[in-house]
Amino acid sequence: MLVFCVVGDGPAAQVPLERGPQNHLLVNVSINGHPATLLLDTGEDNFYLQTERAKAFNVPGIAPKLRSGERWFEAGEIAELRIGALTFPPQEVALYDPAQFHGPVPGTARKAADGLTGRHFIRRHRAVHPPPTPHPSLARTSPPTRGLPT
Repeated sequence: MLVFCVVGDGPAAQVPLERGPQNHLLVNVSINGHPATLLLDTGEDNFYLQTERAKAFNVPGIAPKLRSGERWFEAGEIAELRIGALTFPPQEVALYDPAQFHGPVPGTARKAADGLTGRHFIRRHRAVHPPPTPHPSLARTSPPTRGLPT
């Protein structure tokens, strides 16, 4: 289970994660009111959204560009990100072409993921890993207790 802790934003809510065909964790979200699928990638820093999908989701480009390693990406801003019952403040995203990732980001058997979210998003929203459950999920709980890293 992956737990999102959003301070002062209502009661706890759980959002199921889905395993993709390559065993990746996927989460169904809403980006500016449009359904989307994101891959959770704890090895990546940035939040990425495929450029063509960003256009369909009405995600405008913003300046400056975002850097990941030696690569630079156009930047965009998601005005409304919803994950289950959770609503997040505006999110800055790196806009990418699938060729920059050696092809589409793995998704479900039916289609590629629309983007991926990395450890920066997970840390910023204070994700923690409680004991395993039969179904991985995202949840919002009360703020972490003193002494836990943020």
